[in-house]
Amino acid sequence: MRYVILGGGIAGTTVAEFLPLFCDTPADITLISDYDVVKRAVGIQQKGEALTNFHVEEATPGQDENYKFIQGTVVDVDFTKHLVHLKICNEPSVVPFDKLCIALGGKPNTIARGVPYVVGIRDTESVAELQRRLSDSCYHVTVVGNGGIATEFVHSARDCHLTWIIRDKSISSVFVDPVAAKFFLDSLNTSSTSSPPTGTTNGPPFDTADNVTHTSKRHIFTRHVTSQVHRDDSGSAISGCALGPDWYRGYNLSGMRSGKKLDIEYECEVTGITQLVSSDTGAGCTDCGPVGETWAPDGHQKRETGSRLKISLSNNKTILTDLVLSATGVVPNTDLFRGKLDLADDCGVLVDKRMRSLRYPEVFAVGDVCTIPWKESDNWQQMRLWTQARSQGVYTARSMAGSASEDDDITPDISYEIFTHSTSFFGFKVIMLGRHKEWPGCQCYFRVTENVEFIKLVVWNNRLQGALLVGETDLEETFENLILNQLDISDLGENILDPNVDIEDYFD
Repeated sequence: MRYVILGGGIAGTTVAEFLPLFCDTPADITLISDYDVVKRAVGIQQKGEALTNFHVEEATPGQDENYKFIQGTVVDVDFTKHLVHLKICNEPSVVPFDKLCIALGGKPNTIARGVPYVVGIRDTESVAELQRRLSDSCYHVTVVGNGGIATEFVHSARDCHLTWIIRDKSISSVFVDPVAAKFFLDSLNTSSTSSPPTGTTNGPPFDTADNVTHTSKRHIFTRHVTSQVHRDDSGSAISGCALGPDWYRGYNLSGMRSGKKLDIEYECEVTGITQLVSSDTGAGCTDCGPVGETWAPDGHQKRETGSRLKISLSNNKTILTDLVLSATGVVPNTDLFRGKLDLADDCGVLVDKRMRSLRYPEVFAVGDVCTIPWKESDNWQQMRLWTQARSQGVYTARSMAGSASEDDDITPDISYEIFTHSTSFFGFKVIMLGRHKEWPGCQCYFRVTENVEFIKLVVWNNRLQGALLVGETDLEETFENLILNQLDISDLGENILDPNVDIEDYFD
């Protein structure tokens, strides 16, 4: 059986590494990637039944791999003849397959693509380019987006004036609610390890209950949710970004300004970008017009501002900046498959419960490139994150190793029963479990220790449905089990977060 995997990211390499473990006979496995390195999950720690921690490393595939590695660019796939057409060093090549796994990831949904001084980041090469741009006389950076990359960059950037453009009412809303967002912002202002950034916001950023606005140490409170407070943050079901945990470590993300300043513009979007200087001569002007349209030259003007770009916002404000970081999510990398495979509205390859494409049962898709239209549990959701890329890769390898028969006992594993994600924001460990965003009819329990920990539980029908844990709480395994087992917690109520109650002993 000839297995071919397209893509050398976490999803693709996980499939390649696990396929031999599930195959009954020696497998002929080929992994194809544009780059000479692949990304691997290393240092894997099992923190619960589904929750894992790991680091991501880039490595050059060696002779001891269980798969053959080809560096080449996929130019076409003939699904009926089972052929992958490549270019290797500009020479055409063909690789046949019996089963194919598409793991080509996503591409940055960059605003004003191709405009100088507008940068989108996805991989280590683009982060290195961002570092170079920051060191090139960069005093002011405009960050557009409200997901993981934007959040982590705002935290890690140094010696620059940051203006953060978000279309929501609170920061990091792709992952956390306004209450947690306030905890993170408060931590910036009270940090004792570094000088807090100065700056302003354009009005009240938080829409929270009065008893949430000022939280005391170890304060526990309950909120009964009566109206919908969250929405599709990505706008097209793209909720996460491809860079892995702690992607900024090892890079010097410093500008040329003395000190750091942060301004946040809420509930607005970029409507236009005007280039004030040429990217090579330092003169000239390019009127970029509305985002998404052609960015055409429009005469010349004197550079009076000392900035490279003028950003127009939907709230009628104008920002002068040196660099724009576009962190507005990713779109599945499926241009090659338009008209050949069934694609979702967000352009991802639609897959069935065995991660097979809907049109060809011998073709699988995994990671950022796929869209999963089914659910095993209400407490699971697809987000384009490296943690899900790995768990999907393990399950897809098992599915590929099975036969095409529907009689095979191959069903989604526990990673599809509960959403889990481990990351870090603003220097805090962050664990997300289940449905950690509230909805009408649920109850929310909170425990907040200023600048130390933030715990939020989402309860419905006296059963835990989700949890958001910030800081070193050591409660992730306990709450994961409560979500999976759906035990009745009505006897405890909000006392479940009382630090004097040993929850593990109680449920034992």
